[in-house]
Formats: sequence, C-alpha cells, structure tokens
Amino acid sequence: MSALLEACHRGDMSAVRDLVAEGHAVDEADEDGRTPLFIACREGNVECARYLIEARAATVNQARKDGVTPLLLACSQDKPACVQLLLESSAAVDKAAEDMATPLIISCQEGNAECAALLIAASAAINRARDDGVTPLQIACQEGELRCVQLLLNAGVSIDKTADDESTALYVACQAGKVECVRLLCEARAAVNKAKSGGFTPLYIACEKGRIECVLLLLAARAAVDQADEDGATPLFIACTAGHPECASLLIGAGAAINLAAEGGLTPLIFACAMGKQECVALLLAAQALVDQTDQSGATPLCIACQEGKAKCAALL
Repeated sequence: MSALLEACHRGDMSAVRDLVAEGHAVDEADEDGRTPLFIACREGNVECARYLIEARAATVNQARKDGVTPLLLACSQDKPACVQLLLESSAAVDKAAEDMATPLIISCQEGNAECAALLIAASAAINRARDDGVTPLQIACQEGELRCVQLLLNAGVSIDKTADDESTALYVACQAGKVECVRLLCEARAAVNKAKSGGFTPLYIACEKGRIECVLLLLAARAAVDQADEDGATPLFIACTAGHPECASLLIGAGAAINLAAEGGLTPLIFACAMGKQECVALLLAAQALVDQTDQSGATPLCIACQEGKAKCAALL
C-alpha cells in the first residue's frame, strides 16, 4: 500500500496534506483499483475524504476493479458521514458493482438504515434490482432489516416486484421467517397469493418451513388456503409432508380441504404416512380425513404406511 493510501487508512490528515503537496496523485490506484478516496471512505475518515474531494478534486465515482465505488463501499461499511459527503459531491447514487448491486441494495443488505435514508433522499432508484432480479426490498426482507423495509415502503417501493425466480418480498420474508417484515408487508397490502416459479405461494413456503407466526399473519391477510403448486400440492399437503403439525392445524382451522390430492392422487394423509409424520397423521384423522382414499395406483394410506415401514402411522389408521 502506498504512503498516501496508508495515511488515508489511518486518517492522518497531516500526512495526507504533506504527501499530496509532495506530488502524490490523489486518484492513483493500487493493484486492486483502490484510490485514496476509496480507502478514506472505507475507514470512515471523512475529513481525509473531504480534503481529497474539495481541495484536490479526487474522482468520486472511480471504481475498484470489481466495480465497487467509494459510495458503495461507504454504504457497506455503514459510514453515513462519508455517504453524505459523496452525495454532496455528486457521486452517482445508483452506480452499481459487477453484480449490479447498487449502494441502496448494499445498505439494505447490511441493515445500514441511515445510509439507506440518505440514498433515498438523494433519489436513489428504490426498485432497481441486482443482476438476479433481487430488489432492495427483497434483500432487506431476507435479512430481516425492519428499518430498511419501512424506509422503502414509506418511499413508495413497488411492493410486489419479483426477482428472476418470480419471488416477491413477501415470499422471501416468509421463507426466511422474518415475522415482523411479513407483518409490515401484509399491513402494506402485499399480494399474499402471488406465487413464484413452480406455483409456490408465501403460505406454501411458510408451511414448508414451519413458520407458524408467518402462517398466522398470512391467514389473517386472507391468503388462499388451498392454492396449490404446479404439481397440485397445497399448503396443507406440504405442512404434513414436512412434519409441521402446528401449521397443519392452523390450515385446517382456516378451512383447508383435507382430502384435496396432489399429482398422482397423493393426499395429505397418504404422504404424511409415507413420510412417517405421526402427529400430522393423527391431526388429519381427527379432522375426518378419508382414511381409505387411494392414490392413482390404488394404494391406501395404510398400504403406504406398511410399505414404508411406518408402524406408528399404521397403528393410528
């Protein structure tokens, strides 16, 4: 690391001034493309950064080899004073790295709400996505960063914008079990039944993962209890398959069709028996599931339980 880069790393203003006076180039980069301004912003040494910009006209948008700018780095390291300085110095608010992650996406990913607020106030593109289609709202929900979620909602973000796999922010929040994010999204009237690729809804993924509180919130928001995936599997089917009786109980209480079969004639009871999910079998039987309903091959739940060696399930039947 050059002497000027080292001085910016330390925040040594006296050394920075002396080195620049000696003729050290303020935009000279190291082998990774890091300039003195880049280092100063990474470390949060705002006075060094200010000197480089105001006194020596350092280039604020000069990026590292991977496309990371001083602004993006300052956001990732939660250095709001540097973020403010860079924005006041005409830094490109939406200039992205190689994966198309913008400063706002990075701020939301890291939960750096103060930086995110500064970017939004500077008219950052709140719906601009990464190269995989993931938006600032989706990444904030994935990480459970409530303050960033609320900032984006207040700014009028497109709440149901999907990533490349057609997942919404609500789906992502349910998958990750970020209950308070799910609550905020439901209160903001996110599309509770919008499915991702494969037909998987937020309720489906919440049941698969056993996210009980998310299931409660979705049902309260009038999620379609029997909306199936492209193979005909309903939330009840997946809750029983995955062995989440609490979720299955909530679905049954909400009027789920307990005998609705997926592809191949597989009912929740048949598959719960196949997987040895004893508690779910007991729950389905108590809810009057058809004990002898067969799959397309003519096999009953008892036949399947015996075939798979699930003796406890067979005993319940």
